[in-house]
Order: sequence, then C-alpha cells, then structure tokens
Amino acid sequence: MGFRNAILGGVTLIREAIQSQNFLSGSTGWQIKADGNAEFNNVIIRGGTVVGGTALYYNGAPALGNLIMSIAATAGTDPYGNAYVAGVGVYGTSDKVTVRNSAGDTAVLRADAPSGIAASASPGLVLSRAGDVTPASVTEFDDTFIRGVYVRTSSPVDEPSSLEGVDYASMMMSGRFHGSDPQIILHAGDPADAPNGFIALNGTILDAAGGIAAYGAPWTAFTPVLSNAGGATYSTRTGVWRRWGDDIEFIAYFVLTGAGSGATALTFTGPPVDIDRSMRQFVSAHLEALGAGNTGFGGVLAFVSGSGPVWDRLRNPTNNSMTGADLTATGIITVKGRYRAAI
Repeated sequence: MGFRNAILGGVTLIREAIQSQNFLSGSTGWQIKADGNAEFNNVIIRGGTVVGGTALYYNGAPALGNLIMSIAATAGTDPYGNAYVAGVGVYGTSDKVTVRNSAGDTAVLRADAPSGIAASASPGLVLSRAGDVTPASVTEFDDTFIRGVYVRTSSPVDEPSSLEGVDYASMMMSGRFHGSDPQIILHAGDPADAPNGFIALNGTILDAAGGIAAYGAPWTAFTPVLSNAGGATYSTRTGVWRRWGDDIEFIAYFVLTGAGSGATALTFTGPPVDIDRSMRQFVSAHLEALGAGNTGFGGVLAFVSGSGPVWDRLRNPTNNSMTGADLTATGIITVKGRYRAAI
C-alpha cells in the first residue's frame, strides 16, 4: 500500500517543502523547499563546492551581532539586521584575519588602526606579524621601528602617516626611523630614479653590494676652532662636514697670520656632532710651515675621557702634543677624515 499524500511527481517535489519532525528554522532539524532553498545542520560536503551568491558566516546560530565574516559581490543586510560589505568582510570582536604558511609563521590583518594614525571615518588596514608588540612610547614616526614593510600604490599617497613629497609607486622600506638619525633604504621601482637599485633617505644611491655609487648628503659649513692657541690669528678658518648615519666626514682648513703662544696642549673642535667615546678615535692632519718637528703629517686624537665634539690633542709627525707656542705666523693646518658619532 503506497502513500496517499504523495510528495514527489516523478523526480519533482510537488509539495512546498519537506522537513524533519523537529525542524525549527535557525535552530534544529532540516528542510528542503521546492523553490530550491534548504536548511541543514552540521553538513559535510565531499568534493568541490561552488557558491554562486552571498556567503555569510556566523558565530553560533545566525542572529544580530553574530556575523563574523561575509563574501558578497555587493553590500547588504542579512535577515537578522547585520550589515555586510562588498567583497570580503570580517566583523565581531576579533577584527582580524590570520594567515599561516607551511613553516608556521602567521600574519594578521587587523581592522583597527594604530594610535599613530589619525582617526578617520574609514580606518586603514594594518598588516603586522602576529605577536609583534608596538612599544607604548611609539608615536607616529618618533622612534618607530619598521620591519619588512612593502608599500605599493597606483599613485602617490597623501596620508597623515606618509612621508611628505614621496612617491610610493613602488618601493621597499627596510631599516628604521630613529630620531634625527634616519636609516631607511628605499628600493625604487623606476630604474631611472635609481640605476644602481637603492636610494638612501637623503638621496644617496647605493650599488647592489651596498656601497655608495652616488652621493646625496649635502656638505654643511662650520667654523673649526683651535683652543689654547694664545694670540694666534688667521686669514682663513673654515670647514665643511656631512653625515652618513653615525659616520661623520669633514674637512677643516686653517691659514695663520699671527703666531700662537702658551704651553697648554692644543685642542681642536670640529663638526657640531659629538664624538663616540667608546674607544679612541684619530683623524689625519697635514701640517705645513710650522717649523722643525711640526711640519708633515700628524693628526687630531679624541680620548675616551673626553666629551662632545672636541678632539683632545693635535699631534705633530713625531706624535707629540702641540701647544699654542708651536703655531707660527705662516702655518697651514688641514684636518680631513671621518669619525664615528655618538648615538
């Protein structure tokens, strides 16, 4: 004896729907409708899956506030009042998507902007490695450490966090911002901008091995000083210097017109950048027309016990400390070299 209340006409469902006895929408059981809609619980799908419309994912039963992810061609609102965005959206308290590679490394896409970026109606997205901790004292680019950041846009950006006047069309950042001592290398996308591959922040072009192929740091004038020189006078007393990170390059030039005096050791003040005192440092000097024993190649010496930009001794070719009395009216002194600055 067959069913009197038929549900199929051949292979066609002729009833509005079939469902389990305990079916309750959004809660228990299952249902298949004649219009193609269906609802199941704990479904296992074997093989490939093709989704031709909007996909919504919930934390638990679908309800207002439980939407955690959406994939949709256009923005909309689900039946429970949850608004979703066009494309891929992530919602809820986590506000993140975590990706993991085969080595177990993870990266997190967060939807909350860091405090260093000005608030806006549409906060930016920040990609950071899971577990990275930003120091509490970091504010914008003040002592901010940047690791492995790649910036690529179709046009120059004008954001509060961008570098003024920099075209970010295609460049790799590495190194760090550190107060007044920036150490960032930019990889230019346009070979015409950097034929050797890399541009330092101040415009210096580096070759593939990291050597300097073209200089960008400007020379800055300064007035060198010989202290303890007595009444020495000069027709020329000038100098120039430039900085490469913690490396200071300089030239100082003196032409005397009046002799010095005194028995105290001469000191030399060069560029206005403090000398690193973790070890002794020495820069060469050429001494001309200063009399017997004081003409030839000597140098200036910085002691560990010294301070600031002052070189503690001017040494003659026999490594003796020169005094004001060694300065003659026709003397010429040239000091040229590089030293490591205090950080």
